Amino acid sequence: MRARRRRGSSRLLRSMVAVSAIAALPVAVAGASVWNKGDVFAGITPEGTNPAGYRIFDNAGNPKEFVGKATSTGNATGCGFDQADNLYGTFFSNTNVIKFANAHPHPDLQTIDVAATGGADSESIVFDAAGNFYVGIADGDRDVVKYDPAGNLVDEFDVETGPRGSDFVELSADQKTLFYTSEGADVRRYDVSTHTQLTPFATGLPGAAHYGLRLLPPGDGSGGMLVAGQEEIQRLNGSGAVAQTYDVPGNDLWFALNLDPDGTSFWSADLNTGNIFRFNINTGAVEVGPIANAGVQVGGLCVLGELSPTLTPKTSAPRSRRSPVSAFRATTPTTRSPARPMTTCCVAGAAMTRSPDCPATTASTARPVTMR
Repeated sequence: MRARRRRGSSRLLRSMVAVSAIAALPVAVAGASVWNKGDVFAGITPEGTNPAGYRIFDNAGNPKEFVGKATSTGNATGCGFDQADNLYGTFFSNTNVIKFANAHPHPDLQTIDVAATGGADSESIVFDAAGNFYVGIADGDRDVVKYDPAGNLVDEFDVETGPRGSDFVELSADQKTLFYTSEGADVRRYDVSTHTQLTPFATGLPGAAHYGLRLLPPGDGSGGMLVAGQEEIQRLNGSGAVAQTYDVPGNDLWFALNLDPDGTSFWSADLNTGNIFRFNINTGAVEVGPIANAGVQVGGLCVLGELSPTLTPKTSAPRSRRSPVSAFRATTPTTRSPARPMTTCCVAGAAMTRSPDCPATTASTARPVTMR
C-alpha cells in the first residue's frame, strides 16, 4: 500500500518539478542557519520550486530552514550525522546518499551512488563508532551496503528480506548486530562481522507493516526498541513483544522514527499526513506536535545529537540532566526481560477513560493521544 502511494505521487512530482528544480538555484539551502543539538530534520518530497530535501525544525517544532539539492527528486528519506555533525540524507528515487555540511551555508559536499551496487531506492542510514555507515535499500538486490567515512564502498550484506527490502536499519552497541525492518511483521537481525543471518528479534507483530526503528538503552536489544508499525508506534520489550503503543488519531501511516537527545522522548512522523510529533517514551504523552507538513510526504527523521548505541559522545552537554551516552553504556543484562501486558489509555477531547496502569493526564497535554 505504501509503495503504491509513494511511487504514484513520486512520478507525478518528478514531472512537475523537472523544470522548476533546475531553475531553483544551485539549491543548497534556503534561509541557512546554525544547526543546534536537538534540531529535527524531516525528509520530504519536492514542493514548489524546492527539490526533495530536509525541512529543519528546532526542538520545540519551530521551522528553521530547508536543505536540498536541485537534482534530487522523489522522496528524501532516512538521514543521520557523522562525527562532525554533517548531514547524510538518503534519497529514495535517486538511490543515493548526499552529504551536507554542518557549517553555514550547508552546501552539499558529496553524492554517493548507491545504485552502483545493484540496489534501488535507498531508504535509511546508520553510523558505527568508527564513522562507517550502513545504508538500507528497499528494492533492487535489497542488500545493506557499508561505506567508510570517505564514502568508499566497504562491504555488501545479502540480508534476508520480507515483503520489501532492508528498509530501515539500526546498529547495536556491539557494532556488529544489525536490526532492520522489511515492511512486514518482523524485526530481523544480521551479524555484519560474520555475514550471518540471525534469528529475528520479533515476529508476527500486529499491523500491516513496520518501518523506522530505534533500539532503547543499553542498545543491544535487551532494553527493547521502538518501531513504527504503520497504524501505531510500538514499544517492544527485550523479548520482542509489544509492551506499549503510541498513536494520535488521524495518523495511520507511522513511518519515520528517531530518538531525542534528552533520553526520555522520541520523534515520529506519518508518511502521508506529514505530521511530526514528539512522544514521551514512558507516558506516551505528546510533548510537541503536530508539526504540520501539508502537501508533502515525510519519509525520514533524524535529530542532531540523537540518542544512539553506536556513536561516540559529544563534548557538548546534553539538553537534559540525564546523559544519553551513559544510558546506552549501562550494564547489559544477561537475560531478556519477560513480556508484560500492554498499557491501554484513551484520550478523546476533554473526556478520558484510564486504566489503573496509565499515567495521569493533565489539561496541559499538547494533543489528544491514544495508547492502544
